[in-house]
Amino acid sequence: MDDDVLLVETKRGIKRAPRSQGETSSTTAPPSKRVKMPRVSAGQGSQRSGSGANKKYINSDLPAGATNDNAWRRLFISTLAHFAAGYDNPWTIPDDKFKNVLQEIWDTVYWEKVVYTVVTGGPVYSLAKQGLNNWRAGFAAAAVAVITTFFAHDADFDDLTMRIEFAKAMLKKNRFLFSQNRGTDNKTWTGLWRAPFILQTFAHHFNFIQGHTDVPMLSEDFSEPCTALALASAAVCRTLSLIAEGHMSFKITQPGDVWTAVIPKGGQFEFGEAVWGAVTRRYLEPIKRLSHEQFGLIVDDTQKFVKKATFTAANTLDSGGEDEFDDLFTFR
Repeated sequence: MDDDVLLVETKRGIKRAPRSQGETSSTTAPPSKRVKMPRVSAGQGSQRSGSGANKKYINSDLPAGATNDNAWRRLFISTLAHFAAGYDNPWTIPDDKFKNVLQEIWDTVYWEKVVYTVVTGGPVYSLAKQGLNNWRAGFAAAAVAVITTFFAHDADFDDLTMRIEFAKAMLKKNRFLFSQNRGTDNKTWTGLWRAPFILQTFAHHFNFIQGHTDVPMLSEDFSEPCTALALASAAVCRTLSLIAEGHMSFKITQPGDVWTAVIPKGGQFEFGEAVWGAVTRRYLEPIKRLSHEQFGLIVDDTQKFVKKATFTAANTLDSGGEDEFDDLFTFR
């Protein structure tokens, strides 16, 4: 079987994963101004095929002006990911709901500058779905990078057996979710959802949504990015599982002890709903029961791993077993 070589490389140094370049206390943009506009099609809504390979939609198929100043990725997709992070289904949003969400975001981000009606299956709809897929895939990439870095900074993990034993120990009773997990009695572990692997992977979400704008109509039911934390936890679980089962290996090249993670191709190895949907939802259940204060502690701990924004946020274009999971309902 051909191997899928992930773009994760790191050099050996001190025995800890490095933090990001800077810190930020908030990634939330101030409330936006919003004016209801007539729902007029911009012409591309009925387009049935794109300009890319295999007639797939590409950014040039978006309505004229949608990509100016990188607004599509910087504002629209980041805002969509912000919404998805608090939506109660990590992997699927029904078509009608998704279309309505996209319309609300479009009318807020582009206002009267680019008037457009979202059509199911059209370029905005299809590329937005791809944007969400990239957001989800980013958790998997982050988890692989974090654990690869962890191994690369400790010579003990040059040994395959040590890596496998470590991964198995972390997976037992969801040990990898706790920041303080000494000993074998999980009742004494503390720091649930605040382990470094989790926080660094969770930071992907905040990096991804930098620049997002507030959409009042979508903010009413949003409380915390619970789904993003569940995806981060599932992504770390997946990475450790691949290592424990011998499906994830590392190429170490010289000079510099550069580590490259290697994962086989195939749906069973991918981070998707088919394999990881159930696990993600199992994590989401106890996460949703966290209080605002408890979730705030997790977000605060995550901020030291979030990259400093490289642009100014703007409002609009104009401006295990059953018992192992049951134990996760007790925050400590």
